[in-house]
Amino acid sequence: MIYVYGGSFNPPTLAHKRIIETLLKQDPQSEVIVVPVGNDYKKIGLIDVFHRVNMLKITLFGIERVIINELEIKGPYEGTLASLDKLSNEYDDLCYVIGSDQLPEIESWINYKDLLAKYPFVIMMRNSMHPDDAEFYVQGLEHDFRYIQFDHPAASTEVRMKKYGYEKHLDPAVLAYIKENNLYGE
Repeated sequence: MIYVYGGSFNPPTLAHKRIIETLLKQDPQSEVIVVPVGNDYKKIGLIDVFHRVNMLKITLFGIERVIINELEIKGPYEGTLASLDKLSNEYDDLCYVIGSDQLPEIESWINYKDLLAKYPFVIMMRNSMHPDDAEFYVQGLEHDFRYIQFDHPAASTEVRMKKYGYEKHLDPAVLAYIKENNLYGE
């Protein structure tokens, strides 16, 4: 199984790292391809991909069977389906990974119906969400979901907003990188 884990990683947190470690434990033969979005992805507060990739490399250092793929950095953002289609030319048995907190927004994704029908998803169940709750967001749509319980508290939004104790959600070397490069208003 090849897990594809896309996102802004703005910044990458210890929760991102734990998700990857959890996926790798599911199957000793599996790999995780991490796909950070490029600078043209329209998201408020998105820092330059150069820094996000550097922080990913720091966060994921020493974890085997992980590839940081720069597919979405090199061209215009075309959506997850287009990225998975391109990756499927190189890899078999792809499965896309998202947090359950992303399900309420799935209808805003580019070609989401085709995406859901074509590729299996692993849903990292957060905030005590139940699979029945997750199914609500895709009812009536063809899809193949697999669920993994995951309740790690870290969120990139909390880090960017510097909520109390946000530092504990980051690898110390990433926190140092953020401060050294004056990211997120440090």
